Amino acid sequence: EDYAQWNRIRNAEMSPDGNWMTYAYTPNEGDATLHIQKIDGDTLRTAINGKQIAFSADSNWVAYLIDPTKEEAEKLKKEKERVLSELQLVNLQSNTAVAFKSVMDFSFSKTSQFIAIHKNPIDKKADHKGSDLLLRDLASDKTLNIGNVSGYAFNKEGTLISYTID
Repeated sequence: EDYAQWNRIRNAEMSPDGNWMTYAYTPNEGDATLHIQKIDGDTLRTAINGKQIAFSADSNWVAYLIDPTKEEAEKLKKEKERVLSELQLVNLQSNTAVAFKSVMDFSFSKTSQFIAIHKNPIDKKADHKGSDLLLRDLASDKTLNIGNVSGYAFNKEGTLISYTID
């Protein structure tokens, strides 16, 4: 009976400057709770089913995907709907967040100036595999939408991005 209540710690990450950390309490049954915490302070925020955590190189930003709750996911599957993740982009200095729906993956540039957000394809059965790539300038909050991208990467320095259109 007690097995379902046991928790594991997952998604333990430390920011590059060592001032922030993330960890998730994951029960054997049910939904995980992700915590974002300042090392010498209190928890900044929590999220249900947060995963794939990444800090920007300057430690000013953290981003992570959020899956629907177990109950919501089961309902979507029953209705033959896709179970999609949402991206949360959090400014650690101001504790403000921006959400992006239906995200497949993301990555920060090494300069910490940009985040690339790769959305899920709208039509899973389409002949092409491309989908929208959002390139967001973290300083100005401006976003460039590049359509039908099947793959992308920042260069080693994080100053350029390349992408393939499908």
